[in-house]
Amino acid sequence: MENEDFSLSRFKEETAAALSGISTGKPIPPLFRKLLVLRQRLQAEDEESESVWLIACGKLLLAGINQLAETNPRWAEILKLHYIDRLTMRGIAHKLGYDNRYQVDREQRKAIDQLAAILMQWEQNARQQQVAQLLQGLGKEPTYDTLFGAEAIVTRLQEALLDPDHAWLIAVTGLGGLGKTAVSDQTIRRIIPTLRFQKIGSIYLESGNLPVANLLAALARELGLPTSNQAETEKQLTHLLKSRPCLIFIDGFEDDISHLADALHNLARPSKFIVTSRHRPVDNNHFFVQPLSALPARAAADLIRQHARKIGRLELANAANEQIEAIHQKVGGNPLALKLIVGLSDKHTIPAILQDLTELKVEARIEEMYRYIYWRAWHALSQESQTVLKVMQTPDSATGANLAYIASLCPDLTLRDVSAAIEDLLNRSLLETHGSAWAEQMRYRIHSLTKSFLQTEIIHYPSDFL
Repeated sequence: MENEDFSLSRFKEETAAALSGISTGKPIPPLFRKLLVLRQRLQAEDEESESVWLIACGKLLLAGINQLAETNPRWAEILKLHYIDRLTMRGIAHKLGYDNRYQVDREQRKAIDQLAAILMQWEQNARQQQVAQLLQGLGKEPTYDTLFGAEAIVTRLQEALLDPDHAWLIAVTGLGGLGKTAVSDQTIRRIIPTLRFQKIGSIYLESGNLPVANLLAALARELGLPTSNQAETEKQLTHLLKSRPCLIFIDGFEDDISHLADALHNLARPSKFIVTSRHRPVDNNHFFVQPLSALPARAAADLIRQHARKIGRLELANAANEQIEAIHQKVGGNPLALKLIVGLSDKHTIPAILQDLTELKVEARIEEMYRYIYWRAWHALSQESQTVLKVMQTPDSATGANLAYIASLCPDLTLRDVSAAIEDLLNRSLLETHGSAWAEQMRYRIHSLTKSFLQTEIIHYPSDFL
């Protein structure tokens, strides 16, 4: 939709055609069939026959003419007399006291131009409101600044989501920390302005897996449907997702998602699902699968330099290319791992960190690498930062928690201590921000991979490691 010609010149052209159509019964012009302000009027109707389209279009035009009357009542009266009362130009000239029909014709052209401008402004306002509402369906603000090396993947996912006939279920797969959530989020944000989907829903998993019945119940809650009766829930869910195109984002599976295929496929068309998982579906007949791989050297270097500048590690940001390349060679191209390494650079030198990784085959032993990096990060933290990181296991990782709530979980720390600890954890990529600049309070959340290692490895990691 964003590629449509919504210029004022086209609005003028098709507004004239629409006005003619409501008086002669001609079909609605192509542009008007795409107008959100017109489709919103149709949602209240039980059917969308051509006659219903014409009635809705007539009501929209009349509303625009009434607004035009507030600033230029004579122009509005000309339009009503010609297109609603069906008077001729000569009849209008006689009724309104013009010398001839040509004067009326000139005035009518000006009136149509102004009416087109009114309708165009309404459409722009409606689209802005709709985009804002759809963005709320994602449930959170992005936790990334820039996606490096992901443009081709985002474009491929965007094309799949906008395909009207295929790719009903999309799986974005890859190891933890590769950016599955960020790539999916970026893709959805790119397509929202097209208004291809009328509703966005999102589910962020806590456990890394979820049975189908529980997932459907969570989805119903997300979409505001009743969940007291399973059969009724599934019936209403099916009706909603089948009656209008919705996009559902399910993030955070760690296990195979093949068990979701049949249930989600039955709910799809025209709605679509995008699911992230660490494992490629074994049975992928229903899934359009987009695997993520590690960043190439150039993209990894760009990420390292940007993150180093962001957290004030200017020496690292300005390091020679061969020094940055050494990090990529040892750590690989996992974005989260690279950011964690940058976060460690205030307590440990990069050569010392990389020396300890020498024996690890990074891509083959990614979990072992994370154990090492998180262990290093944990012991680089102050006691206050360790305390805050521990309590961050408690808040819902999808919605996050504000500063006051986090402080309430740390009774032995002052608010200033907690604020400083949060800043430290953000710089080390152990926390993520959640919220916009316009929100009342910033919220913070813990990455699912950080939470997993925090619970199973970091705090109780053997002291004789290394």
